[in-house]
Amino acid sequence: GVPNTMESLIELVEDFPTQTKLVNNGTGVPLTMELFPLSALDNDAPRYLETKALADQLDLLEAQSDDIRATKKS
Repeated sequence: GVPNTMESLIELVEDFPTQTKLVNNGTGVPLTMELFPLSALDNDAPRYLETKALADQLDLLEAQSDDIRATKKS
């Protein structure tokens, strides 16, 4: 699937050569790979896509921020 955390992206990248060996009898296994931001291809590309995981983390951060503000007021 599509990685949605940094850890899953790292795992995908590390496993990529192994996965490509399973296709085409291992011919064409990449020797190197490079990641770069999509904005390098298209300046209008969004910086991030909001996912359920991101929305959940933002909700949690907002709740924690509200708790801190409430604690400071009392």
